Amino acid sequence: MARAKQSTISVLRHFSFAQNSNVKLAVLTSVLSLVLFFTVASLSPFKNMLLSSLFPKQASYASITSTPAPTTGLNLLKNGSFEEGVAPWFLNVTPPAAGSLLSATNTAIDGRSSATVNINSNASQSWYVQFRQDNLSLLAGKSYTLTFWAKADKRLKIDYALQQMESPYTVYFGKSINLSTKWQKYSYFYNATANLSNVFLGFNLASTKASIWIDNVSLVSN
Repeated sequence: MARAKQSTISVLRHFSFAQNSNVKLAVLTSVLSLVLFFTVASLSPFKNMLLSSLFPKQASYASITSTPAPTTGLNLLKNGSFEEGVAPWFLNVTPPAAGSLLSATNTAIDGRSSATVNINSNASQSWYVQFRQDNLSLLAGKSYTLTFWAKADKRLKIDYALQQMESPYTVYFGKSINLSTKWQKYSYFYNATANLSNVFLGFNLASTKASIWIDNVSLVSN
């Protein structure tokens, strides 16, 4: 650094006696170049530290990012958004209840269609009209998330259940929920304690004469 200062002072002395403007410009350029050179040279021990702080590698961001959400499994239910009609969903009706099932394209949450169940004649047992999908299997020790959207043409209560398809029709998990006239999202968790096969997901809808819409149904292993 001492030699740099002496060189700079020497150049400045020559500059003070220069009369020609072009000479002045050339000398000034030389001075600035020398100053810049020795400044950068003096900073070289800190260059890597400076560059790394200004331009950190991508990997350095891993320590400050939040933990990624766990990847969810595939939907165990088929055609949960009813974009391909309603199959393999179906309506299981027990008299004296009566109802019909169709794919509606005038209202939906996911895609262009939803499932519509019209309860034409209600009954004392809600399961007399079951909107359901069969042949599901659950694994012991796994947790499952059931999610769906639903609404009705009036405020009412419905039930849903994960249930055994054959006698004694064991209900593994179920709940009663309230529907309104606007789409609402419902989400519930179930922990399977045994390997289960021949399970169905059923929505029990016969309690009230009404129209009910269901869409974007998923049952996912966590």
